[in-house]
Amino acid sequence: MNQEELLKEYTIIENRISEVVDFFATHKEEKPYKQFYKGISTLQSPLIYKPDILFVGINNGDGEYKEAMNNNKPIPVNACLDGNEPPKEINWFKGGNARGRFRKPKEWVSHNWYQRDKKVNNQFPKNMIDLLFEIAKLKYPEANHNYDNISVPFWHDEFGENIMYTNLYPVSTTDTKGLKKVHQALAKEATLKDLWKTSQGDEKAINEWVVRKYFISSINHLVKLIEPKVIVCMGMAALNDFTYTVHKGKEIVRTERTFDEKKIPVVGFSRKGSWNSRIPKIAKVIAPFLVPNQVSSTI
Repeated sequence: MNQEELLKEYTIIENRISEVVDFFATHKEEKPYKQFYKGISTLQSPLIYKPDILFVGINNGDGEYKEAMNNNKPIPVNACLDGNEPPKEINWFKGGNARGRFRKPKEWVSHNWYQRDKKVNNQFPKNMIDLLFEIAKLKYPEANHNYDNISVPFWHDEFGENIMYTNLYPVSTTDTKGLKKVHQALAKEATLKDLWKTSQGDEKAINEWVVRKYFISSINHLVKLIEPKVIVCMGMAALNDFTYTVHKGKEIVRTERTFDEKKIPVVGFSRKGSWNSRIPKIAKVIAPFLVPNQVSSTI
């Protein structure tokens, strides 16, 4: 499948949220949306056919919203609904996103993502970059993994550019409590009732979970379209919702889901606390799916 065909099919997926985009364009200043809604954001990376990894988070935070407000710009709507291509680069690799500092009160110094000896600006992309370095060690066991912190690592052009990142839910909020408030409010909107009915299933009424299922179904469609080698859920909330299960008290979970009779491995990990000791363990669960005949039977 070429990129033009892939984008055409993906646009069909995003068109499912066009009514939601239009709704917020009209109602974003009303309660409770004015308090919690920080925009709509779908793909956080390029659109790739058969990526090594599809990373799935719960939803986007308010970083883009704050940046827009600081620059007197509209609330961001990062979607491909107009047929434009998604972002060219996964946003963890964006300069200054993981590492940077203020040299003077108003003079910001941006560091590249691979300059791992520089001051951390944002812990989440820093952790994800560290995870990619650990996975690369296992994916390329014969390579030299001594990095100079001034050059792009050798694995970036192959492995680094063959991963995708999206979220289960497109509505951006400051935290998951705000996301829940927005979903609860959306479930009560009469103008969106027909939309939610398509994923109501056995639920007696349209509620927050029905709204979430509607958005999750778009991710299911995405998985069928791109066929990733492995899906990695960032956080247990994302894993539980995506797999319709409940995992309590676990740091790392390995499971699978079936899409059109094709089983795709799913890995989920906890984002709570410090990741430093957990990252090598997570990498050991993910990497075997990227190297043929190396998947172990246990975590």
